[in-house]
Amino acid sequence: MLAHRARFLWLWIVCCGAGCALAQTVLPRLPAGIAYDAAGNLYLADAARNALYESTLAGELLLVAGGNAQGFGGDGGPATAALLNQPQAVAVAADGTLYLADTANQRVRSIDTAGLVHTVAGSGVAGFSGDGGAATQARVRNPVALATMPDGSLLIADAGNHRIRRLQAGTLTTFAGNGEEGFGGDGGPATNALLDTPEGVAVTADGRVLIADSHNHRLRVVSTDGTISTLAGTGQRGYAGDGGAAVLAKLSLPRGVAVLPDGRIVFADADNQRLRVVATDGTISTLVGSGVQGDAGEGSGASLATVNSVHGVAISPVNGAAAFADSSNRVVRALLEDQKVFNAASMNSGAATTVSLQQQGSEVAVQVQGNAGTPVGAIQVSENGVVLAAGTLRAGAASIALQGLSVGTHSLVALFPGDGFNPAASSLPVGFVVTDRRATVTTMSLPGMSYQGLPLTLVATVSSASGTPTGTVTFLDGSSVLATSPLSGSVASTVVLAPVLGTHVISASYSGDTNFLPSSTNAQSVNILAAPSFTLTVHGSDSMTVAAGTPAGFQFDVAGSGGAFTGAVSLSVAGLPSGTLGTFSPAEVIPGAGSSLVTLTIPTAQLLSVVAGRELFVLGLLVPLVCLSHKRRAQGRLVFPVFLCCFLLSACGCGARTLQESTPAKSYTLTVTATGTDLLGAIVSRNATIRLSVR
Repeated sequence: MLAHRARFLWLWIVCCGAGCALAQTVLPRLPAGIAYDAAGNLYLADAARNALYESTLAGELLLVAGGNAQGFGGDGGPATAALLNQPQAVAVAADGTLYLADTANQRVRSIDTAGLVHTVAGSGVAGFSGDGGAATQARVRNPVALATMPDGSLLIADAGNHRIRRLQAGTLTTFAGNGEEGFGGDGGPATNALLDTPEGVAVTADGRVLIADSHNHRLRVVSTDGTISTLAGTGQRGYAGDGGAAVLAKLSLPRGVAVLPDGRIVFADADNQRLRVVATDGTISTLVGSGVQGDAGEGSGASLATVNSVHGVAISPVNGAAAFADSSNRVVRALLEDQKVFNAASMNSGAATTVSLQQQGSEVAVQVQGNAGTPVGAIQVSENGVVLAAGTLRAGAASIALQGLSVGTHSLVALFPGDGFNPAASSLPVGFVVTDRRATVTTMSLPGMSYQGLPLTLVATVSSASGTPTGTVTFLDGSSVLATSPLSGSVASTVVLAPVLGTHVISASYSGDTNFLPSSTNAQSVNILAAPSFTLTVHGSDSMTVAAGTPAGFQFDVAGSGGAFTGAVSLSVAGLPSGTLGTFSPAEVIPGAGSSLVTLTIPTAQLLSVVAGRELFVLGLLVPLVCLSHKRRAQGRLVFPVFLCCFLLSACGCGARTLQESTPAKSYTLTVTATGTDLLGAIVSRNATIRLSVR
């Protein structure tokens, strides 16, 4: 179903240079409900042909669904193979889904964007049931009008049940009307009101719901709080009241209803053979129709037009025109901005459009003329089937600037996709000559500084007000050429792998090409500096004497040098006594451009155990000597030597302390090394020497 959306491209190919008129082989027999999609294609339900048609912007009339024998069938399959029974309404959802009131089948059906048909409401048996339950199991009676709500739900004018019902998430409920035929309930809840065969429904931009209460000869409105009131009509059938308050006017069988972009409400006053409008101030007037039943023909003035049983109403998103199904005249018409009435292009064998194109400097001027007022909408300019630029028609004309065309002559065609009333057409090919090379601007981005050994990237951009330059850019350091690089998408770049120390004056020069003039940048300076490093210094004293067993602590400053050093710096210490380990806190630092303080802690408990072991060894030699001096004495007299040994051991303990205190301090020269990796990936090491004495 969606493939036809692109068919205007085919039309541009087959249309002759002066324009084209599309011959129609199938015309509607009894158009009833109509609706537009967002692109401006018009859909119409044909009750007599049991079909749904699309009248495209380009002016084609396409079969969308049905068109076969009267009946019911085809759910789940292609809509064009489905059987319909007197469909009277159509609505288009925001996602492109079509909803169709298959009136005599007592169903509402959908056609998805793949072109498949499904039943979404109604069991096929006329009646009333199913509110609050599955919509496909519910009963409806003669659904004749549809409208979509902003939340995606669907309103159904269930005319035979005197209700407006709402389809939402597969469930059917009553929105307005209590099912009793009659008039009543104004000022109260819409669900308590009496309606009589409603045949039209629409939604305003502010969320109000309009109801054509047909056999009550009134136009009614449900506010967003659910309260119903009368908008137009006294309830007395007839024609009167134009120029006055709509609530005091007489109507006769109102049907389709729609809302104009300016907020005015248009409705089909069917038996009065008029299209009438209620202004935002509440006054009513006639928009189209003289009140005489007949067939006006093309181009009739709005007040002189004769129509025959106006039914559905819809507003074109392309030009804001009010379109209406002139049912008994078997056509869809619209009131265009020149206040004349025209048939849709697909239903007008005489419709033709002429497109002309001519060069005006660097722009093309396009003029579009048609039979149905002033053509509106989009216009495109192409070369060899490729669209170069697009514009919007204003008063049937457009000026379009062309960019990027090379010097020489180009064969251009202007394409008009149609507006629904003037069919698609294309101009004859016109030679467009480009003679002047276009100006360019070259700019360059550079860092203010970089470091020796790091690659330096140079980037230049060449731009033009019309098109994309090609060619090369030369990068210069003073007068020396660094590199010449090709443009790619307006950008050229190069990399200087090993810039030398110092200040460099860089510029870029675009060479120009067949279509674009040369240009250059201003010179820019960039400073190449040595890669940042770091220093290691002792913070405070570089020597320390501690007693064995007392921890020693030294502090160091690690500072960035020549810029921010962004690598991690770790520290180690060498020269410690065997078995002794030093710890750094923190374990590593990133000095950046500042300084970081690191503390080295050296435990000396291991050194204490070494000293104590040496003193006990001396005492151990003394004890045997004392004992041997008493060897020849009787065993019973050994108490004294033992006592003497214990005394000596005790005394030696005190002596050991005295010995330790008098022992000279042991000194160690330690080397602390800090190691990190610089911006270039090189390893940088720095050393500091400290002296530790342990006594």
